[in-house]
Amino acid sequence: MKHAQSGRFPTILRYATFLLLALIVFGTFACASSPGSSGSAISPAPRFFWTLTAPSGARLSIQGTIHVGDSELYPLHKDVLSAMAESDLVYGELSLDSINEVQTLVVERMASSVAEPSKTVDRLLSPDELAQIETLMGKEMFRRLSPFQPWVCSVVLESYAASSTGLNEAYGVDMALLSAAGELGKEVFGLETASFQLSVLAGPSLSTQLAVLKDNLRELREEPDSLKLLYAAYRDNNQKALAKIMDQSMRRSAAFSAELAAYYDSLLRQRNQAWLERLLGFAQEGKDVFVFAGAAHFVGQDNLIDMLKAKGYKLSR
Repeated sequence: MKHAQSGRFPTILRYATFLLLALIVFGTFACASSPGSSGSAISPAPRFFWTLTAPSGARLSIQGTIHVGDSELYPLHKDVLSAMAESDLVYGELSLDSINEVQTLVVERMASSVAEPSKTVDRLLSPDELAQIETLMGKEMFRRLSPFQPWVCSVVLESYAASSTGLNEAYGVDMALLSAAGELGKEVFGLETASFQLSVLAGPSLSTQLAVLKDNLRELREEPDSLKLLYAAYRDNNQKALAKIMDQSMRRSAAFSAELAAYYDSLLRQRNQAWLERLLGFAQEGKDVFVFAGAAHFVGQDNLIDMLKAKGYKLSR
């Protein structure tokens, strides 16, 4: 979606983007590959990694991720892998079972997302927006996407925005952590289901979907370097910079369309609150848990780290 906001959108966006492109371009599906172990030297400290202790004494390790990246993010830091290995439970935004459901869910949702002839995307965008989106993804690709509801264009637009910067979904940190969990023999459970995440992307009203797409296009015009800045903040472990980028992005969206404020609230604050309740339950059971999810959930306003601290968790790193 909006490229300044890659960290706040659900994990299913990464898989839905790949599957939609495969379906639309090739008429088939393939499996995305996870990043290998090659890359730059290990960073001196883990990026966007927190360790907290619950009042019960249970340990909670949190790894913030970014859903696009580059080989320089690898290999994963040894402290992160050690924390995962030592945890009783490993949770991502989605479990592996949910990820395996994405293909079927996306196909089913697309089948029910064909727009009325008078409400296809090419009829809902302005001439300037049409010219912009055709330039970004090509006229033929847009022609194939236009008959669907706006959420489909928004999902695919994210991939084009990322690729234009040289970043790649295949190097997303969530993918690397899923691979690492498999190597460690750890089952990855899900904080959410693929069905829920897809409903967040595709469930809003047509007017909200259109507002999201138009806002994404506006952001690409007005803030063309925002994804590069977000990625640099993540790569450099600059939590204040990433929080500022996200806050500014949210403010621009709210100024563009009042209904987007409520939509983006559902993407972050409401989901953080739901995750908080689950994590509190694990702590009461005395379980040490490793969690990985988009970094935007852990910095800035209404972030999950602050919610946990308000419940008595102590931050040790």
